[in-house]
Amino acid sequence: MAEDRVNKFIGCLVSTARLMVGIKDPFFVRKVYLNLSEFIVVYKKSEGESQIRKVADSIDKMLETLDYLEHLKITPSSPLLLVRKNFLRFKLDIIKSGNRTQDVAEKLANKIQSQKLPQKKSPVHRQAHQDLSPTKERILEFIKQTPSVRTKQVIEEFNLISERTVKRSLKELTDQGFIQRKEDSKAVYYSIEIN
Repeated sequence: MAEDRVNKFIGCLVSTARLMVGIKDPFFVRKVYLNLSEFIVVYKKSEGESQIRKVADSIDKMLETLDYLEHLKITPSSPLLLVRKNFLRFKLDIIKSGNRTQDVAEKLANKIQSQKLPQKKSPVHRQAHQDLSPTKERILEFIKQTPSVRTKQVIEEFNLISERTVKRSLKELTDQGFIQRKEDSKAVYYSIEIN
């Protein structure tokens, strides 16, 4: 079983390397490289079953980037499909292995929770940039370069992305504390929050 997982891991690496050769946009080459690097680091640390969720999250980030590549048509579809297939097979494998230990982990977590005293909620801290989706990263960079930008300008800048996705990303960036939202009459402005 461990050997099969290692083979699937290697399949993900090799197919992604082949895909990167065909990507025409340097932003996405870098994004795929960073996603792949994170996947390798998380997998290397995933010897315990507690890390399964982190591996699945890094795979989800890669799959989201692959969705953008497919939508923008900046890479041949055959290697893209192979990478997607390899990552999905790997994710399925780790989820299956995680389900076996999930019952034990839930029982342990319930036991630990019952022994803890209630604690005060800590304030929400900004998440690391590496937790952001490619869309949110690009929107955040645009707002950094264009202070006090209107929603309309952000939507026009990212016209390849649906208006709904842009607005949702702006709301999530605001909720996570990356940007600040200001309303003036009917216009909404976004800027980088300075603490």
